[in-house]
Amino acid sequence: MAAISHVFTISRVAQMLAEDEHLLHDISIEMDPEDGRLTVLGPGKRQ
Repeated sequence: MAAISHVFTISRVAQMLAEDEHLLHDISIEMDPEDGRLTVLGPGKRQ
């Protein structure tokens, strides 16, 4: 499996695809890591 080489915020992806950010967020909630979902937490964020 290839290593991850780029990470984009959901707002950047929405901009690149000319899609609604909220729609993409709703779609991503249904995704699992094996579907390609990756969660990146910023400083001070804990899961």
